[in-house]
Amino acid sequence: MLITNTNKGITLVALVITIIIIIILSTITISTVLGDNGLINTAKKTKGDAESFVNNENEKMGSLLDEYANIMAEDSDIPLPDEPWHYDEDGNITNGKVTLGIGDYVNYDCTTSNASYTSLSATNGYEDQIFTAASYQYGWRILGLDETTGELLIVSEDFVQPISGGYK
Repeated sequence: MLITNTNKGITLVALVITIIIIIILSTITISTVLGDNGLINTAKKTKGDAESFVNNENEKMGSLLDEYANIMAEDSDIPLPDEPWHYDEDGNITNGKVTLGIGDYVNYDCTTSNASYTSLSATNGYEDQIFTAASYQYGWRILGLDETTGELLIVSEDFVQPISGGYK
């Protein structure tokens, strides 16, 4: 009679090797996620870079909007207000002299300005583009009112195209 070993199971050596492999893989994973150049630190750095780009973009846009506001005050068809802009009881925007409805168009010539704004490829996803007031020849549509500053919120009637950097 032939005797065979029918015990099937894992040997102690196989168990130790499996545990060692799991420890090695865990170490690599933890190092990849938490290390100096790991995913978490890279994400934090990328977030900081993105916030820096956004802040820079907002500063440049603020400067351009200030220039447009100066042009509007000098060359506008809308008289300078005697009082700040505010909503009236009908939901229109008024300054005491002029009443504007949301969606109304306001025309003024902003082509006398030398102001420019550069939109960087890192923020627009296309390429560096330069916009100037002189490149825009359309009207502006009233979107509403920023009640904290009393400024009109407007959007251009047509796309503002860059003078350089291509357009899509």
